[in-house]
Amino acid sequence: MPPTTPRLFGRGSWPEAGRLADVLRAETVGGALLAVAAALALAWANSPWGAGYAALGAVRVGPAALHLDLTLAQWASDGRWRSSSSSPGWS
Repeated sequence: MPPTTPRLFGRGSWPEAGRLADVLRAETVGGALLAVAAALALAWANSPWGAGYAALGAVRVGPAALHLDLTLAQWASDGRWRSSSSSPGWS
């Protein structure tokens, strides 16, 4: 069997994967990733490509058979929707 050369983004060993999982579970790393994602979203929404950001919020995802075909904006706001056919007590 010929020797394999390591790839740049190849699958790491189990110890490496465990270390990465431990780092990503840390609250500070999660908070930093959330802050970076929020900053990127703000920059995108206020850029010349802001219409694309708004259009992304209008994309419908989810199973229609279960009446969960909501827009991404609705999923982001706790999956709530406003319609005349919604159940009583749901806002």
